[in-house]
Amino acid sequence: MKNIKSNSIDMIILGFFIIGIFSIVTYLIGQRDPDYPINSNKFIEFIEANKPIIIDLREYNEISGDTLKYQPLLHYPFLELQKDISKLNIDSSQTYLFVCTDGNRSRLITSSLSAKGITAYYLEDGLWGVPDQQLNQLKENQLKIKL
Repeated sequence: MKNIKSNSIDMIILGFFIIGIFSIVTYLIGQRDPDYPINSNKFIEFIEANKPIIIDLREYNEISGDTLKYQPLLHYPFLELQKDISKLNIDSSQTYLFVCTDGNRSRLITSSLSAKGITAYYLEDGLWGVPDQQLNQLKENQLKIKL
């Protein structure tokens, strides 16, 4: 009787071990290419240091009256771009920063690009996470770099 209990406990431990190994292997196999988030508090610092092409993924109704005065800035509404990401003519020698309101859409697009071997950055907390002072600098074109 004691031997049966011991074997049962050993089988349960072995089962948990196998499930753990399987979970780890599944996680590692499923790892996608790295994301390149930019902290919203360092938005202007990143722009001044890297002079990226900003790609605004906000929809048209989100932009009205809330435009960014920065060049080069391209606008590709997320819903349109999601249907056909090939609309982006990415030049691998350029730095790209994708922005949206909350960071989720830009993260999705940059993940798709990373899967294709393209390095692109996204604003981690979106434009909503950028401190007002920094955002106003961009809206009023008061950056320390020559655009």
